[in-house]
Amino acid sequence: MQEELASISEVVWLSAPDALNRANSLLSTLGYYTTHRGDYHLTAQRPASPSGAEHHTYMLTVSASPQAERGVKVAVKEDDREGMEAHREERATWADSLPKKGSMKGPAIPARPAPRQVEKTAQMEKVAQVEVIFDRQDQLEKIRAGLLPDEEIEAVLDVKGGGTGFVGITSKRVIFQDNAWVVNSMAVVSIPYSRIHTVAAEDSVGLLTGRGFFSSSKIIITTSAGSRVFQFRGVDKAHIAHNLILRHIL
Repeated sequence: MQEELASISEVVWLSAPDALNRANSLLSTLGYYTTHRGDYHLTAQRPASPSGAEHHTYMLTVSASPQAERGVKVAVKEDDREGMEAHREERATWADSLPKKGSMKGPAIPARPAPRQVEKTAQMEKVAQVEVIFDRQDQLEKIRAGLLPDEEIEAVLDVKGGGTGFVGITSKRVIFQDNAWVVNSMAVVSIPYSRIHTVAAEDSVGLLTGRGFFSSSKIIITTSAGSRVFQFRGVDKAHIAHNLILRHIL
């Protein structure tokens, strides 16, 4: 069973992909090989030493959790106490080398992802200050084009399934593209937070995350008109969407 054996208390001033890239480089030099990588975590393994335990391999998971004011919190969960002790000095040196919030080390963290060359309007500058989380630029632009006065985008996340293309979360409502709203038609549907009764995280069993309410990539939004299930492209993104919506309806 994995335990959290190491974490960095300060906010690391990198994007999640950059933090995971650095973690992956370190692990490869320590004899680990990556078996799975998501947007906000990676899993690696290494063979046990001949004199070591009954395990054939040890497993380690590094997570990089996005923070509200940019940057990530980095944590390591593993069942490899032997490796933890053997490489303590290398890991400490690596952790110290990461740029932290408030320090001058390393480059400033980029927006996620950075638009190439887009005309800067007052509205876009305002959006950048909020630190929008998004998967695809074209989906972000669709949400941005329909903003109301004083409405701010918080996240635009891609979702799986043939009926829904993406979910936008703003300061006023949840917006989703529904490709099956009307036969042979596509609609962008808005649900004001005042109409949302509940937002639920599915209780599920994840291969890497174990059992729990945030082991599934699905959330369920309930309104007076019924329930709607959204399956995101990753457990971490479902968690982000759940928390953003919950904050508005509490």
